[in-house]
Amino acid sequence: STHVLDRWIIARLHQVHEENTEAMNAYNLVAATRPLALFIDDLSTWYLRRSRERIKNGEKDAFATTLFVLRETSKLIAPFAPFRAEHLWQDLKTEKDEESVHLTMWQEEIVANQEVLTNMQFARYFVTQALMQRSEANIRVRQPLTRLVINHAGPAPAGWEDVVPIIEDEVNVKEVLLRELGKDQPPFVLLEKNITDELREEGMLRDIVRDIQAFRKESNLNPKDRGTYKVNPSAGNASFIETHREYLEKETNTSIEFN
Repeated sequence: STHVLDRWIIARLHQVHEENTEAMNAYNLVAATRPLALFIDDLSTWYLRRSRERIKNGEKDAFATTLFVLRETSKLIAPFAPFRAEHLWQDLKTEKDEESVHLTMWQEEIVANQEVLTNMQFARYFVTQALMQRSEANIRVRQPLTRLVINHAGPAPAGWEDVVPIIEDEVNVKEVLLRELGKDQPPFVLLEKNITDELREEGMLRDIVRDIQAFRKESNLNPKDRGTYKVNPSAGNASFIETHREYLEKETNTSIEFN
């Protein structure tokens, strides 16, 4: 896959494999297990969360990468959580695979892609700073904003353009700019907090989409199931929902009725 998230999670997998192998060879079990917990956290809270729409849309690279990473993870955790690893392996193995995860070969000499690891670390650091500014200004993440300016010492790292869309999506801004600082200046971000009428309307739409998705979840509807969402005509946002009814129905695969 050429997608930066896929390349990053595989690089993280390789990085953990290197750390794990080195610690195991030194008989240091504490050092061998610590990277696994951090990796699983990255897999769930960053990769899978950021890949949710890709998986929802049936993107093959996202599915293939997730399958590969889970299979390799079962091998990594096998020495420490043998039954959990075996359960995972049995769910994912093919007819050509070994019958048990404990019969698979331990890979050697895997080298992690340091460039993509550095890029994602760079992106996540500034995302954290931007979200802190949102929190301090009491601006919800679902409320779109215009711009995030990243002030960074030196030029943009190689592959910067690959992580820009991730920063835009995670911080929920329309544009991300990188401004080069002098060598001795610490990096920082500036979040443009002015909310225009258009941005406020977009934020309202996101709130309603979230409400409808929550209703779908409570109704145990699958993504392909068409649901019916009922709106009280006297509700404060009824006219807004009516104006954007077509978009909301298409976005959520749900029919909206007023009664």
